[in-house]
Amino acid sequence: MMDSSFRVLISVLMNTELDVGSRVGVSVIPAKTMKAWTAQKIKRLREAAGMTQAQLADWLGVTPKHVAHLEISFRPPGPQTVRLLDILARQVKSGEWKAVKPKPKERRSR
Repeated sequence: MMDSSFRVLISVLMNTELDVGSRVGVSVIPAKTMKAWTAQKIKRLREAAGMTQAQLADWLGVTPKHVAHLEISFRPPGPQTVRLLDILARQVKSGEWKAVKPKPKERRSR
C-alpha cells in the first residue's frame, strides 16, 4: 500500500490529478488554466488594471524582469502567478479593482 504523500509525488511526476490534494494541502491547477494565460493576455490585463510592469511585479511578488519575461513568452507563469492573475482578472472584470496610481516622486532638497 502506497503512502498518500508518495502517491501525490507520483501523480505530480506523471502529471495526473488525485483527490488527495485537499488532505495534503496541495491544490492542483488544471493545465488548461495554466495555458490560458498567454503573454498577450497578461499584458492586456496589466494595462486594463492600470499598472506598470513594476507595479504588477510587486502585486504578484516577483521581479519586474519576471513580468517582462511573462509578457514576451520567455517564461510561462507558475501556479501561484496563475492564481493571482485569475484573482486580478476577476476584480478588473467586476469593477472591484481600482487602477493603481503611481506615487509622485519625492524631490530631495539640497
